[in-house]
Amino acid sequence: MGGGSVSDIPEGWATTNFGSICGSGQYGWTTKAKAEGSIKYLRTTDITKGQINWQSVPYCSEVPPDFEKYEIQSGDILISRAGSVGFSALISNVPFPTVFASYLIRFVPLQRIEPIYIAYFLKSPEYWQQISQASSGIAIANVNAKKLAELQVPIAPLNEQKRIADKLDRLLARVEACRERCDRIPSILKRFRQSVLATAISGDLTEDWRERNTEVETASALLKRIRDANIQRREIKVGQGISDPFDIPSTWEWVRLFDICKSITDGDHQPPPKAEIGVPFLTISNISKGRLDFNQIRYVPENYYEKINETRKPHLGDILYTAVGATYGIPVLVNIEERFCFQRHIAILKPSHLINSKYLLYTLQSDFVYRQATDAVTGTAQPTVPLSGLRQIKIPLPPLEEQSDIAHQLEKLFTFADRLEARYRNARAQVARLTPASLDKAFQGELVLQDPNDEPASVLLEQIRESKVENPTSKVPRRTMSRSPKVSESLYERIYRQFRTKNFDADALPELVGWDVETNREELFQLLDQGVLIMSKKEGGNGYTLKCADNPTEGHL
Repeated sequence: MGGGSVSDIPEGWATTNFGSICGSGQYGWTTKAKAEGSIKYLRTTDITKGQINWQSVPYCSEVPPDFEKYEIQSGDILISRAGSVGFSALISNVPFPTVFASYLIRFVPLQRIEPIYIAYFLKSPEYWQQISQASSGIAIANVNAKKLAELQVPIAPLNEQKRIADKLDRLLARVEACRERCDRIPSILKRFRQSVLATAISGDLTEDWRERNTEVETASALLKRIRDANIQRREIKVGQGISDPFDIPSTWEWVRLFDICKSITDGDHQPPPKAEIGVPFLTISNISKGRLDFNQIRYVPENYYEKINETRKPHLGDILYTAVGATYGIPVLVNIEERFCFQRHIAILKPSHLINSKYLLYTLQSDFVYRQATDAVTGTAQPTVPLSGLRQIKIPLPPLEEQSDIAHQLEKLFTFADRLEARYRNARAQVARLTPASLDKAFQGELVLQDPNDEPASVLLEQIRESKVENPTSKVPRRTMSRSPKVSESLYERIYRQFRTKNFDADALPELVGWDVETNREELFQLLDQGVLIMSKKEGGNGYTLKCADNPTEGHL
């Protein structure tokens, strides 16, 4: 465990195998899941998220004839034997009648073992190391009940087990609260960046700048210069066909991306040949993080690169744009002079030399532009921003000098946000280490003080062994946990679960299904009015019996 092993245990502790304290294990029921039914069906996927969401657990397609054999009870420990191998869950309450699936194995801590202590061990680094060894060398990772039963478990005295479990409850609750607070930071930073971008492209960020710089060239005059520099292109008609999405300063103009770029196209459509060395060839995965990433790239021959049209060759100041797939809409500035090329799922914008590339980059990062790209998307299986739609995206264009100031201010603000994000990642990594470190300390006997008056674990294990010898054919008593009331189960679900098509005594209903007369009286009357419960007089007229209707599940289960 950590720097030691299960043999490195404190005085008063003992080591035993998992099966000796939790039984040999039982495999679950094999059937298919379905959306509706009467019996829930707990699967591996339902226990791997740390907490079971009972509302999302499906139902059994076929209910086992020996339901009680597979029924989950409070205090059960379920371990996944395949898929997410080794994930476990301690069942603390069962709000619905539920059986467990065949890829889960049930273990039941014995009466002299604290279930929560065992549940925490099944999350410890030592446990995961043993699971890794037990499932290694297998093509499809899995473990069986025999291998799980052979796992070595450090056992503390019973009173110390309780102290460890209590301490871990408090400690890991604080760790979880810290993790939740940390995990709010990325969304806060995202909102901050988008708020800053919205302020920038509306002109609010540079309001003071405009007051100090009243004699600058307007965006209208700038567009005329862009048009004159691109005389071979069709004439730019400022604002034609462009409604104003929001108000901008009088010195700004609304333009389409096509109006301010020399070209907007995508990567070469010919299948790129492979080469051991040559010119780097980038795919969407190389730019999906918002920057050029030359790790894990392939190469194309020099002669292939030379034949690519100049409009498709990236140069310093150009902007790449992911146009296909789930990660569409990510702009990346070409900030290097080295040669490379890219796949056709990436678009390339070549801004006029009279446009500040960083200003254009930041504008393309805004939610305002992303929404336009989304509106232009075609296809569902593989969303695509077509070049025609990309060229028509509208952006606000400030004077050139103001573009530079906006880019400069945004760079400072984003650098500040990046520093905060780096600190978050560091803090999040430290928080992630707290849980395994705490569990390591717990099962090395370093988390709580040992009490010399505690009965040694060896005595506890001997008592368990003697109990098995004295009662070889009977079950060793399991340690029970208080079962929470089935608060998520309706009165009708409780009745149907227990009686289905059987008649039962109406007077005994409160005791039979555990309902409160005053709380559930109105619900009972509604069920009788709707005909889903049928009341009949007993023979002789002394009292009543109840029965579920022939079609009980429709609209009620």
